[in-house]
Amino acid sequence: MGLVSGFRRMASGLLGHDDDIRSAEDAAAALDRGDYSKAIPFLEQLAAAGSTTGLNLLGLACLEGNGVPKDEARGVELLRAAAEAGDIDSKKVLGAKLLFDPNVPADLEAGMAMLTEAAEAGDAGSACAIGRACLDGRYCERDAEKAVRFLRLAAENGDNDGLVVLARAYETGEHVEQEPARALQYYREAAAAGSTHAMCALGDHHLRGEHVPHDAAEAFRWYEMAAEAGDPDGCYNAGLLLATDVCVVKVDERAIGYFQTSAECGHPEGMGSFGMVLEGHDRGVAHAMMSRARDRTADPDFAALMTERLEALEPQMTADELSLSEQNRASWAELDAEDETTA
Repeated sequence: MGLVSGFRRMASGLLGHDDDIRSAEDAAAALDRGDYSKAIPFLEQLAAAGSTTGLNLLGLACLEGNGVPKDEARGVELLRAAAEAGDIDSKKVLGAKLLFDPNVPADLEAGMAMLTEAAEAGDAGSACAIGRACLDGRYCERDAEKAVRFLRLAAENGDNDGLVVLARAYETGEHVEQEPARALQYYREAAAAGSTHAMCALGDHHLRGEHVPHDAAEAFRWYEMAAEAGDPDGCYNAGLLLATDVCVVKVDERAIGYFQTSAECGHPEGMGSFGMVLEGHDRGVAHAMMSRARDRTADPDFAALMTERLEALEPQMTADELSLSEQNRASWAELDAEDETTA
């Protein structure tokens, strides 16, 4: 729960006087504007009075440095007080910190107990964290049965990728005995529940013929399903199948649309493919996209392809087109730097 929604919860339930309700709303509005001058003193008063909501929200503010100097130790102390008073939101955050955060003194038993309470209260993220920990074995005793139970619980509470974690474990044999049929079962369950990661994984299996018959049309069906849900990998793979005639029917316009969508999402291979589409239409943008794809892809073969296309394209480009490419790449680099700063 965020700071603003927490204030509104206080205003509607925890505070009884009209003046207090107006103060909470004023503080919430200040938070919306990023102005903490009213909000933080109000939280300090609530926390001092023992309000679990005040303790929780002030603790989060200390952890994040929102309106107060960033203070990990005080944030943990405030969250611990709220958790000991029964606040589930605080148990969720503090449990994860005690279990996984290297900047906080570890308490694996307490962390697991808090996450378990949060998971059993319906928090999907906590259930998924426990499942991952039980598979990994670094933070608690490795227990595949318990991992399955909590990752299923995560899925029941809306985190369908908990099943994808299970599927990948059984697919690769990492931490559990390898069982491809069981992996496919979990991928199908996750895909049916809406996981685009699972849809793409099923597409990969059908395209490669791994543990299922090779079926390009079935692979395309799964990729297209992921693409229609906005998944960048699904868009790229669906576009690639259409553009390379692997499918029964080639539809160039759809392939281009899928490449464009994946490019707009920052998918390196999608950017490179869309750049190749644009070579005969807008060489400056095409050059920028293929340059970025070459620099960001993890596939050395694709990087080599981009280098080859760029070397062929550059002699055809005007000075203005080269300048446009450089401007686009500089803008993207600035956005990358901003993302790293706010990460």
